[in-house]
Amino acid sequence: MHEDLTVKYELLEEEHVVTKAQMVMEREKIQSQLMSATRENETLNMELKALRETYSTKQDSWIKEKLNLQVEKAEETEKKLATRNMS
Repeated sequence: MHEDLTVKYELLEEEHVVTKAQMVMEREKIQSQLMSATRENETLNMELKALRETYSTKQDSWIKEKLNLQVEKAEETEKKLATRNMS
């Protein structure tokens, strides 16, 4: 009976060691995946920031170009009106 308990104890102890080792390996794997996901997230955030800045710059440029075209068109219209009024 004592031997049976000793054998069971040794089996349980071995199972415990194996289970603990598996859990440590799984934890390390998950930590590695988390670090990888974190790096990817940081990269994507930097890319998104750059895209937003580029879009914002382009949008500002388009607005300025549109305003310049509107000013030019207004000036042309004024010239045409002035020319008509002189005639």
